[in-house]
Amino acid sequence: MTREQGKYNMKAVSKLLGIQPGTLRAWERRYKIIAPERNESGHRLYTEKHITILRWLIKKADEGFTISQAVSLLEESEANKNVNDDAQTEKLDFTFHEIKYNLLQALIKFEEDRALKVLDYAFSLFSVEFILINVVKVLLDEMKRLLEENKISSVHEQYIVSFIRSKAGAVLQTMPIDPNQPKVVAVCGPNEIQELDLLMFSIFLKCNGYKVIYLGTGVKEEDLCTVLDELQPKLLFISFTNNKTEAAIHFIKTITDQYHDLQIGIGGEAVPFLKEELDENYQTYLVGENKTDWDEWIKQNACLHPH
Repeated sequence: MTREQGKYNMKAVSKLLGIQPGTLRAWERRYKIIAPERNESGHRLYTEKHITILRWLIKKADEGFTISQAVSLLEESEANKNVNDDAQTEKLDFTFHEIKYNLLQALIKFEEDRALKVLDYAFSLFSVEFILINVVKVLLDEMKRLLEENKISSVHEQYIVSFIRSKAGAVLQTMPIDPNQPKVVAVCGPNEIQELDLLMFSIFLKCNGYKVIYLGTGVKEEDLCTVLDELQPKLLFISFTNNKTEAAIHFIKTITDQYHDLQIGIGGEAVPFLKEELDENYQTYLVGENKTDWDEWIKQNACLHPH
């Protein structure tokens, strides 16, 4: 078989895949996952195979993997032999579903030690953001389905939510803070007691370089205003889970009228209900219900971008 010839230079690859040349060179140097040939002028030439591998790595990075983790998965699964093969893709994605299943089963059986081991294993494979925003969200959706089908009780729900709340809270507290980055105040709406959605979005923001001041639940409106006056944040993120939207809408309008220059973001399980009830002027506050929506919302608010 004739050896595949390189036909893309670095500039072409950068434009094709949306990756900076410096990043591409760093990946090659650190991980040696591809080895492009050089032409007579010493410039790199990439093959179609190289493009396929790089596109796969970028896809995994977008899903929450670090590059070193994606490279390890590529090597261990021998996906570099045929990364277009659907069976290989399923093999790579299997670990994600296995972690979710084992973690949920451990929690349903109140086996905290086992649940902790599964979570530790997950953090050794994937980024914190990926596990808490993707794995945990899928797990909670599955828990709600089981609850609706009467396959688990409200006691199971309380235990699972409490476990995840404590672990996610610990992660948020130990994440580094850059004091020079945009400040975000994160708080639950009035009379809200469920803060998992607030935690998830706060972790997402910290992973993306924001300084998050996490207030959680039980904050009175007048106390929140005192904090906003003192901190002067770029963004106030409010989580609503209660589908009784009247109080939420009143709260949003009150804050908006008082702080004209403050960017406001709204998330949580109540977003679909708020989307139907909020005036058009407030629709841009809704950050969405998943990481893809969150990324797009941040991208559209240029004033919030970290330096």
